Amino acid sequence: MNIIVVIIFFVSFGISQGTRYLDEVFEDVGKTEDAVYANSPDLPFWFWIESNTQDIDLDMDIYEPVGDTLTSRPVIIFAHTGAFFSGNNELDDVVDLSISAAKRGYVAVSINYRLGLNVLSSYSG
Repeated sequence: MNIIVVIIFFVSFGISQGTRYLDEVFEDVGKTEDAVYANSPDLPFWFWIESNTQDIDLDMDIYEPVGDTLTSRPVIIFAHTGAFFSGNNELDDVVDLSISAAKRGYVAVSINYRLGLNVLSSYSG
């Protein structure tokens, strides 16, 4: 009888711990803001918004589970919506997805990208 109680305890403990990458197994998430990952140089043509042609650093926010002991973790990269005309990596849906992924054990990266697109230029694409 005692062995059955011990088995039930360990099975229920394992279930309550959740499954990494599927369930939220971490309570807290750390965030590194505005890490530069690339640079977009000046563009030699006109955009709808002229400031979009200037040299800019492209940055990202990095979300990681606090207290995770693994050193090699899969990364999910999130890019905001906006079709290259609007948006940023601080939009509620991107932040919520990044936090949720980090709580599951992933490293989540939410990137900013250059806004603007000149459909008449192959250089822009």
